[in-house]
Amino acid sequence: MHRRATAIFLFILTSPLWASPWTFAPATASANPDNTVVLNFQSLEGYSDLEGLIIDNEGWFWLKMRIPVDSGDDSLLLDGTSLGWTVWLNEEKLVESGSGPPWWYPSSPIPYLISFPAETSGTVIVLMKAYLRRGYAALPGPMEIGSRDRLWRRQVIITIEQLGLPALSVLLGIILFIGGLAGYFNRKQPSDGVLALFGFFITITFLEPVLVSIPGLPPLVPWIIPAVAVRAALPLALSFWRKSVSSAGGRDHTLITVIDLLLAIGLSLWLIYPLIGYPFIPERFYYFFNFDPLPWYILICFGTAFALWLYHTIAGHPGRIGSLLIFIAAAAPPVSLYFSGSPIIQMHSVFISMGLPASLLVALPVIMSRGRKINVIPEGQLEGPERIDNLEELEELEELDETVQHSVSIHDDKKPVGNEELLARSIRSSLFPESIPWDPEWDLASARQGASHPATGFHDIYFSEGRRLIGFSFMDTGADNLESLVFSHLVRSELTRCFEPGITLPRIVRTVHRKAVSAAGAAEKTMIGVIGRLRGDKLVFLPLSLPPLLLKRQSTEIVISLLPAEGRASNPPLGSRQFGTQGLRTLNISMSCGDTVVAYTPSILNLKSPGGGSLGLGRFATALKASTGKKADEIVAEIIGELKDFSGSDVIPVPLQILVIKRR
Repeated sequence: MHRRATAIFLFILTSPLWASPWTFAPATASANPDNTVVLNFQSLEGYSDLEGLIIDNEGWFWLKMRIPVDSGDDSLLLDGTSLGWTVWLNEEKLVESGSGPPWWYPSSPIPYLISFPAETSGTVIVLMKAYLRRGYAALPGPMEIGSRDRLWRRQVIITIEQLGLPALSVLLGIILFIGGLAGYFNRKQPSDGVLALFGFFITITFLEPVLVSIPGLPPLVPWIIPAVAVRAALPLALSFWRKSVSSAGGRDHTLITVIDLLLAIGLSLWLIYPLIGYPFIPERFYYFFNFDPLPWYILICFGTAFALWLYHTIAGHPGRIGSLLIFIAAAAPPVSLYFSGSPIIQMHSVFISMGLPASLLVALPVIMSRGRKINVIPEGQLEGPERIDNLEELEELEELDETVQHSVSIHDDKKPVGNEELLARSIRSSLFPESIPWDPEWDLASARQGASHPATGFHDIYFSEGRRLIGFSFMDTGADNLESLVFSHLVRSELTRCFEPGITLPRIVRTVHRKAVSAAGAAEKTMIGVIGRLRGDKLVFLPLSLPPLLLKRQSTEIVISLLPAEGRASNPPLGSRQFGTQGLRTLNISMSCGDTVVAYTPSILNLKSPGGGSLGLGRFATALKASTGKKADEIVAEIIGELKDFSGSDVIPVPLQILVIKRR
């Protein structure tokens, strides 16, 4: 069964070249078979297409082939050129399709199955008068003779290849475009936008043969429009295919993005210039456009996609299976063609006509798979529209001295304890993530430390099925006792449970407050902190009376504090009586590459030096100020080292938590 399926697949891929039997001679629009008697026909052997025969961008040609008709052969299967053509058999007109100037339009992609006239035998002459233009100069399609039943099966296969695959590609492209847009506006993931654009440009690229097959439509459409659109869209489709493979639709390096855009636009202009008459180009440069750059561009996209995919995989990028499948789906048809012994010159055509549609088919489940839940919430299923307040950068911190970087040592003290302390220690061990997975867009690192390493709160991260970081929480009660630990454990569990698709951050916090308010009363404590989501290039967070987060902009190297805009009150702490008396507000900040945000517990600011002075916000920001070029874990180490430096001790005497969020 598998052998038969493979044979059918290779049979579709390896339709024979028909260049060698064909000969050609120039013709005119009014020429008929009688005019061919005095013409000198030349062989087309060695030609991959008829582009080199065209003079002044267009022309009429005679194509002639001699075919032997044996007994039992009763039908002929033929396909013409891309534009208008007419076929005669022994000077008897058989069929015509398409049109020449001035109302020219492509011919039908469906091959014709025609019965021979009665008593046809021996060698017959097939004459085809074809109209060619730049970009519509492919060799005539298959021409075979035989029994009608056998040729009918061949006709079905060719129809699937020439019309069915483009029609399927258009359908898949539309679905991918709509699904990608919906996912992008819902989840704000760049990968969804990339796949949406991939589907859009593929739809345009494969639209022409579908439109041609609609009865009555071609004469109504000036076909220079779809001809230009199809050729302009193909390089862009290849560019977004490359991006969907190599970076899963995420952000590339700026240089790669610019090169991609320039190459795609340049090739689009290259391909459409001959069709629109070489505007703004001197005639002496026309011959440059006789070179077909598409095979080379495909090779560049192919190699770049695989190299970057391999690089991201080695770097530990999670969820690379989807992009690998997209790559393999596009690579399989041309590779199969190569191993079947067919000419290499056909490989780029097979990549476009079969590989890209296969990639579309794989790209759809890649988007759909992002809706599954593995840990907390499905990737990118973020809240709907909500009120976003602008930030006001209230103060610029004073210039701070450089500090010596120290390493971070984080561990739990072990000492003999009773049952209550054992329970407390058990709860503490469940309040912090074991590790933070690598993410291509966000770099997160955290630490907790103190004189006896107590836990006065918790921090947690949330990620998708593909292990992509999508959210975080950072909470503190200010007390290390059993009641507060139970309160923290309950809030952490409820936050994990409440992160569901379509639920806004304020609604999540209200739900957690309602379920944890009794524990807050028992602990006689409220909980401050911040809950946030990582959405595209933005950080959306809801602060709960936490001291202002610190933000360092990479472009200016200025450290600022993030507070609600003037006139807006801070959100109340979790478990307080103020809940329900005012609306909860989120803050929204854009994060460029290298920008860093630091969340910290208030106890840090109260840290005392040997002389009795308090640390304060300015000294605390020293390490962040000097963190240019450092990774998130190095920034954490810098901060811990600064705190030890200030306190004059290797053991920080106050409990603390630190969370660093950096945009890669």
